[in-house]
Amino acid sequence: MCPALTILAYMSDRSEDGRCRARLGVPSSVYIRSAKDALTYTDLFGGLLKPLVFGFIIAVVSCRAGLRTHGGTVGVGRSTTQSVVLSIF
Repeated sequence: MCPALTILAYMSDRSEDGRCRARLGVPSSVYIRSAKDALTYTDLFGGLLKPLVFGFIIAVVSCRAGLRTHGGTVGVGRSTTQSVVLSIF
């Protein structure tokens, strides 16, 4: 889910950049050229790799906490709280 949200955020950001560019009267060619000069593949790769890693960590921690759950609904609540706390740290 994290990579999908990241891609959605990138697309939303690009559309907003386009609206701002149009309001300021900056030609598309200037905007695209400056974006190509500023961004590298490392930036894009790192921006997509981190959500994959964080998503994997959240999934593993949550599954581990869920599989160790016992004690009915109270246990589910406790496991959920533990998984959220562990995922944050």
